[in-house]
Amino acid sequence: MKDYDVFISHASEDKVPFVRELADALSQLNYKVWYDEFSLSVGDSLRKSIDHGISQSKFGIVVFSNNFFKKEWTEYELDGLVQADVYNHGAILPLWHNVGYSDVANFSLSLANKVSIHTNGKTIKQITDELEKKIGYYFYKIRENGEIYKSNLKKNIDLCQREAGYQLIKSMHEDQLVNDVDSVTKHDCIIYPYSTDLNQFYCSYWQRTEGNIRVIRHVAYDYESGRLISVNSNIDKNDGCYLRSTVNFELSKLSPIRIICEVASTNLFHSLTQDGYDYVEFNHTGKIDYFSYTVKMPKLSQFNNFKAYCNEVPIELREIPSGIECHHEIYTVVPNSKGKYEFSLKS
Repeated sequence: MKDYDVFISHASEDKVPFVRELADALSQLNYKVWYDEFSLSVGDSLRKSIDHGISQSKFGIVVFSNNFFKKEWTEYELDGLVQADVYNHGAILPLWHNVGYSDVANFSLSLANKVSIHTNGKTIKQITDELEKKIGYYFYKIRENGEIYKSNLKKNIDLCQREAGYQLIKSMHEDQLVNDVDSVTKHDCIIYPYSTDLNQFYCSYWQRTEGNIRVIRHVAYDYESGRLISVNSNIDKNDGCYLRSTVNFELSKLSPIRIICEVASTNLFHSLTQDGYDYVEFNHTGKIDYFSYTVKMPKLSQFNNFKAYCNEVPIELREIPSGIECHHEIYTVVPNSKGKYEFSLKS
């Protein structure tokens, strides 16, 4: 992922009242903006900072004005942005500020023929709305029937999601207790990558009581076609209580990915109900449209007094063909919220 969403190239005479206000507005929308007043400090090399800003920005906003046409530094910045546009067509986003077609054409005929935003008569919000159609991100939602669908328009997203490089659309965690010793845990999630540069995703498994833990499978699929896209997986850590496994995959397009990680373990039941009371806590730092936690167990005497809670509210247990199940789901999990799942054997 790039360090910045946009690089703003402009003449210093256009800072007030226009460019500074535009940069502030984009920052308030949580876009990462390379703008000299934000990005440069005393002692910085101007040329190196500009080169870094251009190379590490997804898009370059160029504020064409009569002041811009007279500057040497703006030409240097523009040369770098034009080079970036060669490799990433559409990277230059021209804003015509108090100039017309002939003014821009006299400066650069090729740039004059790019679709541009005319600032005259427009508010900063109207301009940022237009820019978001290019620099924003698509996102996914979930309907009541479980179907996921893509937004029609782009918009800004949570900074933590952008830094992670993906949207976590759906996350499902299931513990299958085979008996009071053996169990199988399944993490099943759907993510939407923001860049084809994303090539791995990790899953974590934790239990309080040490046991034998092994990965059954950790794979990635293209959600729409069901095609397997993972190339391999590796275990980063496994100490009998905590396991972290990473799956590696190859992306050829931006579309949802389904990732499944299944883990076999011993002593999970004891870990969940140690001393008659224990809990699992999930901290979500990014928005999740759907999250569920399920525990399944056979009809055995050791499970007779099993009770489950989320944030101290009881979760109803229900009979299923294979035994007993407690299932809890949450729609739209907001950033930094906590789902505290507790399990007890007390009667």
